[in-house]
Amino acid sequence: WTGLAFLVLFVVLTQRQGMVWKSPTKVWTYGEELASFCEYLRTAIPIASAMWIEWWAAEVLALFAGWLPCGENCVAANGILFNTMAVAYMAFVAVSRACMLRVGFKVGRRDIVGIRMSILVCLVVTLLLSCTVALGLDLGRSAILTTFTTHSGILQQANAAYLGLVFSIPPHSIMMCLNGALLSAKLQGFVARAMLVAFYAVGLPFGYVSGVLSGGGLLGVWEGNVVALTSGALLVGARMCCTDWESVVENSSSVDARNAAVTALRRPMLQQS
Repeated sequence: WTGLAFLVLFVVLTQRQGMVWKSPTKVWTYGEELASFCEYLRTAIPIASAMWIEWWAAEVLALFAGWLPCGENCVAANGILFNTMAVAYMAFVAVSRACMLRVGFKVGRRDIVGIRMSILVCLVVTLLLSCTVALGLDLGRSAILTTFTTHSGILQQANAAYLGLVFSIPPHSIMMCLNGALLSAKLQGFVARAMLVAFYAVGLPFGYVSGVLSGGGLLGVWEGNVVALTSGALLVGARMCCTDWESVVENSSSVDARNAAVTALRRPMLQQS
């Protein structure tokens, strides 16, 4: 409710009421409504799936932690690391959205040079931010862990696996930044498939073998998370390098032109009705 209150306050103070919650004047037909809803689903489901895939993988890592010797302490330590990681991750969710918005603006303006420059700037900012966050987590290790508990067994396991948390930050930041750029190119389906492969075909099996089968302990389990995030970053990075932004801009322009033509044809009909 506090977040909602701040959003409403922002809209009112910036005098955007007419743009944000103005009733639409266009009269939609049933076919147009259905097509719009289907387009929404084609966009939303892959984006949501990519998020679900990543966060469900974290739950699987918790299961692996429970299969380790001293499972209770390992599960507790894994929970501390995961909660700390989740807080740090929010910075890169914001980076992903910022990159998506900036690249989307440039696509709308048909600015190819601006698209590439926006992606480069976002990547540089992301790398600097991720290094800062990772360094802060490493330097604040003792304070962070003892904030959660003073149990010696849990702290021992958390300290042993802490580098897995620190080294998860840089690949996750790059992956999220590039995901945002690919979403602007309507490649959300590829992003979801890349996350599925990175986590469930590469990272989780690696974590199980390294942590459970090979005796690597909780650190081995978290190595699987690092491998998954690195694989995801490499996959979306490779796709980014192969993206033809000229075609993306051209397709976006053709869609805008088609929508404008349909609106122009329907306007006299709506006026007569």
